Amino acid sequence: MPLLRKPVLKPIVGLDWMDPSTMLQDRGGFYRNMRLYRNDLKKREGKTLFGSTAVSGGQVQHLTTYPLESQVIRLIRMSKTKCQKWNTATFVWDDITGVNFTGGDGDFFSTCVAEDKLILTNGVDVMRTYNDAGNTTNLVAGSGTVPVAKYIAYNQSGYLIAAYIQSVTGGPFKVQWTDIGDITAWGAGNYGSSLLRHSPEPIRGLHNLNEFTVAYKKDAIYVGRPVETSDIIIWDLAWQGAGLMSNRAVVVHAGKHYFMGTDDFYEFNGVRPESIAKGRVQREVFSRLDGNKTNRCFALLLTDYDEVWFFIVTAGENWPTEVWKYNYRLNAWYMDTCSELTSAALYYTQASVAWDDLVGTWAQQNWRWDDLLTTTDAQTPIFGNASGFCLKQNPFVNNDNGIAIDARYESIDFTADKFESYKRWLQLDFEAKGHSVIVEYSTDYGETWQSIETVTLTDRWPSKPYTVYFDIVARNIRFRLSNAVSGETFYLRTFYPYYVEREETSR
Repeated sequence: MPLLRKPVLKPIVGLDWMDPSTMLQDRGGFYRNMRLYRNDLKKREGKTLFGSTAVSGGQVQHLTTYPLESQVIRLIRMSKTKCQKWNTATFVWDDITGVNFTGGDGDFFSTCVAEDKLILTNGVDVMRTYNDAGNTTNLVAGSGTVPVAKYIAYNQSGYLIAAYIQSVTGGPFKVQWTDIGDITAWGAGNYGSSLLRHSPEPIRGLHNLNEFTVAYKKDAIYVGRPVETSDIIIWDLAWQGAGLMSNRAVVVHAGKHYFMGTDDFYEFNGVRPESIAKGRVQREVFSRLDGNKTNRCFALLLTDYDEVWFFIVTAGENWPTEVWKYNYRLNAWYMDTCSELTSAALYYTQASVAWDDLVGTWAQQNWRWDDLLTTTDAQTPIFGNASGFCLKQNPFVNNDNGIAIDARYESIDFTADKFESYKRWLQLDFEAKGHSVIVEYSTDYGETWQSIETVTLTDRWPSKPYTVYFDIVARNIRFRLSNAVSGETFYLRTFYPYYVEREETSR
């Protein structure tokens, strides 16, 4: 019988748990800690410490950037009690708290920039401002009373909007706003308020979308639109039946919100929410969430990767240990692991990479010298963790602050032409580069694995594919290529399983 081949070119279509593994596209599979890089798969980058000290007060509760009118961008981090600014001259975190905050583990910060000031609120303490000098100070009302609010946003019309107001009647359903262009005017001019009572659930989040401000509940979405009448802002009930998981689990990009709902992942254009998971990862994610810690889930936008990263807390965990990445250009999903990350923000590199920044020899580098991620102002994800430290994503390391990254690609279950037939599987060819890769197979849909060979790679794509041999008679087979060695990486481009057909009735 002839030796038959199943070519799999660029296995990049992303995760899909909806269909049986034998029915998925050949280019699909199951990914973990792999990143799409110039249309190839590679083991994701690692992380290194960003600053040598932890913030006091527990975990890093919030990370944000504060762009100044001078075009300088400040990086701010908060714990439950402290607020600190990254000092770009001394490379340390400077305390700017003033009086300690008093929130707990569930009192997350909401921040925005208004009138060249950073506004901070946590739903417990008086709203504060920071102007890049001294410490944070309470926002003092010029009229009315500054609300103690969980969520804030500053819309393009010039209104500072607060939502979920504490210690007032109807507070969990209430939004209120200042006079236009005056963040201290809570009782004069165009100030006002509204109760969002169409749904009995409290407000869960507040985020701008173009000229609108969107208020989310657990099962409803309201769109606030400025009007030239005495109403000032009218809040329309835009949708019922879908809502927000956490105020921190929303990003805005290209006129849309990408957010983690209570039952699915969505994009929202101001009119209706549309599922972006479409069953492919929805059941796998939402069936394993810890229902008591959903407000600890958060999201991060990385336009350089065309991705939105959703950090989730699974049952039995205290903080996110998984990252579900949605590539909106490919409409595909990928999955990473992480170690109790608590918050994230997108900062920008302060200088291009120099020769002295490199780790290892020139031949060991696994990135392009002209890569955008290595230049000044490149996007740099900064993460907070449960121990109070900050980490940065580092394209020059292949471990997470010294801990090995377990990266793997599992193929679909190949069945050749007829599922009812047994096949004799004999060979696997694949194109890869990097340090090394372990090649394994499974004939029971990934329940158990058998090692074939550990292949040593080179730092260039091979002139001909690597080949491993075996002799397995099975109805279906799945292959796994992995690397969990600290300091090592690998890239994967194509692979080709070979088989011989067997009789239909027996082995």
